Amino acid sequence: LGRIGRRSGSKRLGLSPRIVQLIGNAAFWIAILVSAEFAARVARLDTFSDWLDRIVEYVPTLLAGGLIAIAGYLLSTLVRDAVAATVASPGSDQGRLLALTAQGAVFVTAIVIGLDQIGVDVTFLITLVSIVVGGALIAMALAFGLGARDLVSNLIASHYARQTVAAGDLVRIGDIEGRVVEITPTAVIVMTSSGRSAVPSKLLQQQVVAFKHADGDD
Repeated sequence: LGRIGRRSGSKRLGLSPRIVQLIGNAAFWIAILVSAEFAARVARLDTFSDWLDRIVEYVPTLLAGGLIAIAGYLLSTLVRDAVAATVASPGSDQGRLLALTAQGAVFVTAIVIGLDQIGVDVTFLITLVSIVVGGALIAMALAFGLGARDLVSNLIASHYARQTVAAGDLVRIGDIEGRVVEITPTAVIVMTSSGRSAVPSKLLQQQVVAFKHADGDD
């Protein structure tokens, strides 16, 4: 496996030397176990042979669970690399965090499926993971909602401000007075005597505004 890995470039898939050694040790002990079973049969050690028979019968199920876990680890590595390459930006930790989160989600899913294949009752684990993921999603939704509250308010206010204010209008918004030069999705850009000023759109709904259009009409 080590030689195959070096030739096929499996390092990219995350097939580390430890995993190769683990697979080799598993193959070694399976061979020892099967040989011991045959030896017990030849020696007519019926009780020991029956015990080994049950273990050998369970080995394929155990191998299937282990292969699922290993395949999940390799797939999670590919998902991590793909996500990191998609959202990569210089000096950004968010991309790495998102990539690790995606890798963890895929790997945990593979572990749960592998344990279920082996015969371990994963009902409690699935419930626990669901609670943790649900709590994390709710926390993220609350954080986004509270953090973007002002932004959303300005976006909505800017939509209605376009129906009342146009570029070229003379306006007075609170203590700011000047001519509107631009209305962005979140703010009204006013040219005042001291320079350009960006007024949040929601102030148009919260303060008394005096308009005087460029053509002289009040």
